Formats: sequence, structure tokens, C-alpha cells
Amino acid sequence: MSLHPDLEAFLDLAQDSQDAGLPAMHQLTPSEARATFEQTTAQLRWPAPQDLEVTEIEIQARDGAALALRLYRPKGIESPLPVLVYFHGGGFVVGSLDSHDGVCREFCQRTPCAVLSVGYRLAPEHRFPTALEDGEDALAWLAEQAVSLGLDGSRVAFGGDSAGATLATVLAIQAVRQPHTVAIAPKAQLLCYPVTDASRVHDSRLLFGEGYLLENDTLEWFYQHYARGPEDYLDWRFSPLLAED
Repeated sequence: MSLHPDLEAFLDLAQDSQDAGLPAMHQLTPSEARATFEQTTAQLRWPAPQDLEVTEIEIQARDGAALALRLYRPKGIESPLPVLVYFHGGGFVVGSLDSHDGVCREFCQRTPCAVLSVGYRLAPEHRFPTALEDGEDALAWLAEQAVSLGLDGSRVAFGGDSAGATLATVLAIQAVRQPHTVAIAPKAQLLCYPVTDASRVHDSRLLFGEGYLLENDTLEWFYQHYARGPEDYLDWRFSPLLAED
């Protein structure tokens, strides 16, 4: 099966960067990788919907740290609105509310629904399970504030891409297995290529380990920055396919 032409063109751009001698992400420091990621996403930005209500929100995480959220609302839609809680991708190391702003705008307008984007803290400064706990704290805030914001706390989906989809996956499992840790049980999940098992290496990871944007070495670089130690790879909250149920 051939690649979609748009994807093929995108991969060609990535290959051009490598051919120009630019370092791969795993050859950078986390701060350098974040700057490069933000610059790249800015260059790839498209004319995403602008006719939305967008609110910057800051809440307090359980340890007192500031946690940034961004709430998108479609205009002209009656309340209460269903909500997509969205976790951005980036291997738990890079990515931000800004890098995934366009994606959240598209979901908000096209669904339509409110989108709450969660600016969880990144590794290696904040290793596993901080990002998950930030997700739990964001959901607790949403459960408390939904009515006052004109949001329907009974119609919530958890979503994300890559590492963000992993967070959405784990939080959905927690909502069933450990409901005391998650204030909202999702009605649906929107999972875009989640990382579901860091404990083993499958053939596909080796076969497509180079030339398809996400290098095998970069994936391992993400894991090593996020995990506190090798034992975390076996924790179902790190590798949700290892959950018993």
C-alpha cells in the first residue's frame, strides 16, 4: 500500500532536514527539542478556524504548581456543550497548547463541541506519573466548573495524539478501575496513534525505525526522559496494554 501523497511530501521535508545535516530530535537537549518542535509546528500551521471563543485558564495542580488549560468554544451553539478533553502529543517531552492549537480548533468547530486542552508538565523535569496526575487535576477542575461554564460534565470524551493519546487511554482505564482518582468517566475516547506498550519492541518498530519521522532512537529517548527507571515500562499507567482489564 502506498503512502498518501500529503504524507509522502511531509516525510520528504523531514528527510530534507536530515540531508541538510540537522540533528535528529534524540541528538538534542529537551529544551532544544522543544524549541525545534514549536518552530516546526509553526511552519506547518494552516488557516485553522478563528471564529471561536478561546479562554486561557490557569489552575493549581495538587503540588501547588500552575497548570495551564485552554478552553475552546464554538459560537452560536446552545449550552450545555459536550467536551473533548485533549492531551497534546510530543513524547511527554515536547509539545504544548500552542503546538496543537490548530487541531483543537478544528475539533471544536467541526464537531461542534467545547475542547479543553491540557498543558500538562513535561519530562524530564517532571517524570512519570506527573503528566497523568496533571490530567487527573484538570478533570477534577472540569467536574467542579462544568455547570458554571455551560459545559455538560456528563458528555465528556478523552482524546489526544501520540503520548497525549496514551494519557487519554490511561485516564479512561482509571475511570473504571480506580474511579476515585478520576472525577469524570468519559463517554468516548479519541485516540490518535497512542503509545500503548513501552515494555517490548515489535517487528514493526524495527522495520519502520528510520525514514518515517519518528525514529526508533527518538522513541527510546522519549521513554528514557519520561520514566523514572526501567520498572516504569511495566506499569500499566505507562504501558496501558499491560492493564489486566
